[in-house]
Amino acid sequence: MIALAILALAFQDETRPLITFSKSTMLGTVQYEVTIGESASSGPDHVYWFRVVRMRNDKVADTRWTDSTRCPGGAQVLRSLADKAAMLRREGSGGSGSGGDGSGRDRYALEGLSGAPFDLGGVRLEDARDSPLGDWINDSLDQLSFCG
Repeated sequence: MIALAILALAFQDETRPLITFSKSTMLGTVQYEVTIGESASSGPDHVYWFRVVRMRNDKVADTRWTDSTRCPGGAQVLRSLADKAAMLRREGSGGSGSGGDGSGRDRYALEGLSGAPFDLGGVRLEDARDSPLGDWINDSLDQLSFCG
């Protein structure tokens, strides 16, 4: 487990955008940090690293790393979320958007199941939870909640 965390941290510096999203539940907030990268040993195959942070009363209760190889179906869900975020960012923010963190990587924040509007790739989606897109995003997050 420690080796996986160290590998994920080292791998993170060489990767494409980091996607961060949170899901509120009755037991607290679960925050997922997903790094999309390419595995050097297997050519252009995408490897998805998860850092799952569980919050309770605004304090970190649990943190763990895992990857898409331990999450059946998770890689497809994350690729879809990443593609949707990139598409919305291109369409809605004119290219630069507010999702950048100044490091050459873009940060996508997704908040929603607690009733807050979605902010995906710097594009604010009002009332997304009552739309087909919001339903799709919530279903995607539900699938990811079984990962790790």
